[in-house]
Amino acid sequence: MALAIVVLSMGLARGAHADPPTESDLALSTDLFNKARKKSDAGSCKVSPVGDAAACREARDLFRRSYKLNPAGLGALKGQAQVEESLGLVASAIRHYRELAPRAAADPSAEKKAWAKPALEAAAKLEPRVPHLTLVLPKDAPKDTVVELDDEPIANAAWNVAIDADPGPHVVKAKASGVTPFTAEVTLAEKESKSLEIKLVPVAPTPKETPKEPPKPVDPPKEPPKPVDPPKPVDPPSEGSGGTQRTIAMVTMGLGVVGVGVGLGLGFAAKAARDQHCDKTTKLCDTQGSLDSAKGLASGATIVTGVGAALLVGGVVWYVLTPRHRATPTSAWVSPAWVPGGGALVAGGVF
Repeated sequence: MALAIVVLSMGLARGAHADPPTESDLALSTDLFNKARKKSDAGSCKVSPVGDAAACREARDLFRRSYKLNPAGLGALKGQAQVEESLGLVASAIRHYRELAPRAAADPSAEKKAWAKPALEAAAKLEPRVPHLTLVLPKDAPKDTVVELDDEPIANAAWNVAIDADPGPHVVKAKASGVTPFTAEVTLAEKESKSLEIKLVPVAPTPKETPKEPPKPVDPPKEPPKPVDPPKPVDPPSEGSGGTQRTIAMVTMGLGVVGVGVGLGLGFAAKAARDQHCDKTTKLCDTQGSLDSAKGLASGATIVTGVGAALLVGGVVWYVLTPRHRATPTSAWVSPAWVPGGGALVAGGVF
């Protein structure tokens, strides 16, 4: 449904400056005009209420297309205005009646000249029934704002003023750079006046996306720590183990004492043999065999004494370093004894 703003010179300007129609345009315009008349007659589109609204809307469109191809065809413009009046599209009918009147008055045909006065009378008759719509826009609307009523652009001069509109539903749209597109529906009844505020909401700035860091590599799951076995209790040295080692140490000491005793005995025997067979003053021995025997005893005494001393010292160290874990006391004894041919030490004990 088109906006009805009256501009008397619009039809004349279009006829004066438009390119002349071609023969093909004229032929097609005539064909469309004839079809429109048939539709109009079939739908009873010149009376109100119409007989067939759908047929009348189709006839209106055919008249419009015919007039667009041949602006000199005032019959199509007249037919369109009459159908719009019957359909109740009073604002559109007034606009086209007022466009028809000056053009018919200027036409050389006497028949068409006669259309001028009835067209103005029809427009005046419909005037009280016209609804009005005011499109309210903000004063700071962007310069590139475009407003449309039923897909027809509305000039800036028609903003914030009451304009003629046909009764019925309408769709209002508005758009501009940097604002959210606006769309609203409004329905007008005959003689009604309404205002519609067109809100031009600035578009929210798009937040800049922060570059996302690449995901960190996921470490493989760590194996749970193996349970640590509790330390095994250290068994104290058994009494038998410590006692046995100390016993062996004491035996070793005993053997060492015996060895030292035997070595001393051999030493005494060697000295006695030398004193018996050799003169202390001259140091001459009565026989070589007796001297050799004394030397042999002396050598044996040295060896046996050394071995005995080593065993004695080792046994003492062993005994001292062995832990004491004895359930029963132990005892040891060593006693010198004389045997045929020399002296000796006898060792014993309770273990």
